[in-house]
Amino acid sequence: MIKKQTNQELITASLLDLLENNRPFKSITIRDIADNCGISRRTFYNFFTDKYDIVIQLYLHTIQHEMPKDIMDYYSFLLEACKDIEKYKQYWKKFFKDPTCYAYLESISYKQQYQWFNTEQADAYEKSLLRFYCLGFFRTISDWILNGCQTASEIIAATLSNTAPNNINLIYPKGLVRC
Repeated sequence: MIKKQTNQELITASLLDLLENNRPFKSITIRDIADNCGISRRTFYNFFTDKYDIVIQLYLHTIQHEMPKDIMDYYSFLLEACKDIEKYKQYWKKFFKDPTCYAYLESISYKQQYQWFNTEQADAYEKSLLRFYCLGFFRTISDWILNGCQTASEIIAATLSNTAPNNINLIYPKGLVRC
């Protein structure tokens, strides 16, 4: 049975289709995306604020919704995210090459990762380490993508897992623990 796509899925697929046809991300307009999936610009704006919003939703979907529910350690969690990113590296590379898109992703990545950690009991020093880690996390992922994901996903996941602050308890997803 063929699953009917929602408008959000159609819009996202439209952007990815345009990217597959070697269109640079910065040259793609809302009209291009809407025309490519047969909707009006008004319909587009019912679901997304701009084309960067599509990328942010893709990023959040990759990080939050693609994870198997039985993952219980941080390394496995990161490995699944890296594998998913690697699978679509041609899109992510185009997103990361666009300076505005890069800035949006950096901001949302930082905020999302900071929420993964329980900082209620953390002192100022521990919170500084966490902020440093979250920014380094994003830079590691973006460098990996921009270099064509040449390093194995397992190495990237291990690096990120092993450099996470030891004294901060992970709280996302529920039950996730650091190996």
